[in-house]
Amino acid sequence: MKYFAALLIAPLLFVLSQVAVAADSVTYKIDSEYAKFYIPIEPLDLYRRFKPETPDGGLEYAVAVNIGTSQAGHFLYKWPGATEIKGSLLDLLTRGRRSVWISENGTVSVSDQHSVDVFYSPPNIVISITNPKTLKLLEGRDQVTIFIRGFETSAKSMIVKIDK
Repeated sequence: MKYFAALLIAPLLFVLSQVAVAADSVTYKIDSEYAKFYIPIEPLDLYRRFKPETPDGGLEYAVAVNIGTSQAGHFLYKWPGATEIKGSLLDLLTRGRRSVWISENGTVSVSDQHSVDVFYSPPNIVISITNPKTLKLLEGRDQVTIFIRGFETSAKSMIVKIDK
């Protein structure tokens, strides 16, 4: 009977160990209509933005997927002359800009033809790409990297290997 119980418990322990590993790494789901990247974060009770120590125009918070020379995600820069504001993670994610930066011919600019959504779904910040043109950036990629500034994460690797 003990042997039989061990056979039943072993697969359960294996599944639980895989969940624990997944909670400590960036995961993704990609199909023909969307790509979602799940970045585990350790949310704070309060976030400071427009900090006095940040220079005007400085990047304070970012969470993005680097796809080759392009970048899709959420970026919050300090406005020139802005005074410090404190708020929740949700407040922080509704500020700033969700954008796709495209590097072409030696210049980097925000594309109005691409789009990305970024939101919090505990315990992850999710970068969601549904725009077909932005999805096309992922074609042929076997890996992307994750860029984070200002957020605490438990992720062990910021390189996401994409299984074909």
